[in-house]
Amino acid sequence: MFVSKRAAADEVPVLGVQVFDDGDWAFLDGISAEPEDMMMSHLHHLFERDPSLEEMIDLRPGTRAWRDAPGGVWAVSPLEFDSSAKPAAAPEGH
Repeated sequence: MFVSKRAAADEVPVLGVQVFDDGDWAFLDGISAEPEDMMMSHLHHLFERDPSLEEMIDLRPGTRAWRDAPGGVWAVSPLEFDSSAKPAAAPEGH
């Protein structure tokens, strides 16, 4: 799984989750999703710091979820881009 380096370091919260068609996941901070700002990590590290991320465990391939703040309500929608290009930036307005 891909995770924002800032979120992995617990500097910022995870505000976005994407599941690509191939089953890969990206946990995004809403700041940047450039490849150089991402790293590989284990899911349990994120769940330990933010148990609310477990709500995303049933997210299907080809979908994304966004929230405005930690503990906020997740908005789930289909990915609207070529999901082979990983990871994508936050939707407009986020």
